[in-house]
Amino acid sequence: MFTMKKTLISLCLYFLLVCSAVAQANNLGSHFADDLKCSKCNVIFLDIDLLRADFVGAVNGTKKIAPNINDFFGESIRFGDVSSASGVTAISNTATLTGRDGFFTYSLLKNTYVDTPPQMPHKFGRLYSGTPTIAEILKKNGYRTVNVNHGYYAGKQMLLNRGFDTYWGTGEVDSPTNIPGHAIQKTAEFIKELSKSNDPYFILLRSEDLRGLPYRYPANRGKYEDPRIEYRKIDNTHFDIIYQLRSDGKPTVDFPHYPRADWLSKSQLSEYEQLSKKLYAQQLKYVDEELGNLFEILKNSKTLDRTLVILYSNHGDGLYDNRIPNHGVSYQSCISVPLMIRHPKVHSPVLIDSAVALIDLVPTVYQMLGIPSQNASEGIGLVDFIGARSPFPQRLFFGVDRESQYVRRGNMKLIAWADRSLELYDLANDPGEKNNLKELQPNLAAELDEILSEHEMSSLDQALKLLLSDKRLGTWRGNSD
Repeated sequence: MFTMKKTLISLCLYFLLVCSAVAQANNLGSHFADDLKCSKCNVIFLDIDLLRADFVGAVNGTKKIAPNINDFFGESIRFGDVSSASGVTAISNTATLTGRDGFFTYSLLKNTYVDTPPQMPHKFGRLYSGTPTIAEILKKNGYRTVNVNHGYYAGKQMLLNRGFDTYWGTGEVDSPTNIPGHAIQKTAEFIKELSKSNDPYFILLRSEDLRGLPYRYPANRGKYEDPRIEYRKIDNTHFDIIYQLRSDGKPTVDFPHYPRADWLSKSQLSEYEQLSKKLYAQQLKYVDEELGNLFEILKNSKTLDRTLVILYSNHGDGLYDNRIPNHGVSYQSCISVPLMIRHPKVHSPVLIDSAVALIDLVPTVYQMLGIPSQNASEGIGLVDFIGARSPFPQRLFFGVDRESQYVRRGNMKLIAWADRSLELYDLANDPGEKNNLKELQPNLAAELDEILSEHEMSSLDQALKLLLSDKRLGTWRGNSD
């Protein structure tokens, strides 16, 4: 009898807790949009390029690979299903910072970009002003703007320095010095300096420390030893880590002209999948420690309570999944990216499992800051859906690069390759994209392929209108990025 009463009491308490939680969730849904308004808040973008979504929160043995990232963004808005506009930096970075569709962006870049310096001639500045970046918009709204860029195919090389009061670059055109962690350290210095003022600021950091061709790694750190790895000493402070092979079996640090490592046997592929992930985790651990120092400066700056801190990645990296050693294709390893927003008014984790696009980031930040955006954008603001009782909108997601294109509807994703071969995957049951369903579901593959083709033509039409509006463009170049 006593046991029965105890059980009934426990059930009643559980019921009350559930009711209370539901009431709180309903209240959150009705007021959360207003609560996320953060007028004149500082904005920090931490673009950790090549950071894969499945490595944030991952555990290596018994230790988290990136504990500082996970701890700092523990009480934040975390999106668990984010698709990038491309598996390459030039397209995704431009699309993300403008909120524009990847196909539209690619169409512009193909006709203005030349892969020899200067890649993006300044005469196209007026043309690209038709697709303003978040830096340009925030500067017009009274923000001090700073860009710290590490690596190629971004920053001034792509005319993405527009809108910034201060620009600092490394490992890029005209500034080839590439010191690991330097960009993150420089960003921390800017944060410390800008925090002395009450004026709002926007900082964009792009770090390429996770680029594996080669990894540049400090010489004073412990390192994973393997006979297949060469730690090539650059100077007394760091090594280049060389482990990838060409088809002839020789080591390389050059980005290949072919995306797949088809020459590897199954056993070799398995070995290099494991090896690449161990080296990636080693490099990420170092990057995480550098970010940890930056986070400490932020915590001590006394401005964190009026700062939006956002961590994301333009794209991921293959790490030999699907035989892709690097990136630049449409597999999930390359286009599934992390997105976390630490907001001054959010004091507990808000986990969003609904699918969103990375190009939704900038429109969402505009909503939080209360800045109206009158510019064309295929990305959508997500504030009204975060914490709301209504589900996120059902949408199509698109992406493109030189090798492939993709469209996703729900959990079904179609990849169309340059040779027009098709791959169809059910991401709910096959997140690693191992089982191509094209032959089993030919009608769905054909339907999604038609949707993809229509989207490509529609995006090209939009880009042509902008391209033809600039008389200085002259004849098209027809180059790809």
